[in-house]
Amino acid sequence: MREGGIHPNINTQNPIALIAQAKPIDKEKVDTLAFCKEDILTSEEDRQRRRWALNRALTLGNIFKHKARIYFMTDNGPFYVYTTIWALTEKNVLLKAQKAIPICSIFHVELV
Repeated sequence: MREGGIHPNINTQNPIALIAQAKPIDKEKVDTLAFCKEDILTSEEDRQRRRWALNRALTLGNIFKHKARIYFMTDNGPFYVYTTIWALTEKNVLLKAQKAIPICSIFHVELV
């Protein structure tokens, strides 16, 4: 197994287990959550892969109206939101209605 993965302070090192544990949340409620302060991904390679997946989801969402499942960690455990990404900043994924998810809390992006 390559180095990297999920932050060691998280209960599991297995991203698939985190995906399975993730609870759905409406994009309108994302701003009620407390997000991780540190990056959940530990390797630069994983962070680059995450950025690439977010850029791809942004492009496909804007051109073809594709939605994505964005999996992220909060202080209350893992969640996911099913939505279109409207924009990316250096630190945040921007959703409709001025909602944002810190990129450092995202551990998986799935195009649907």
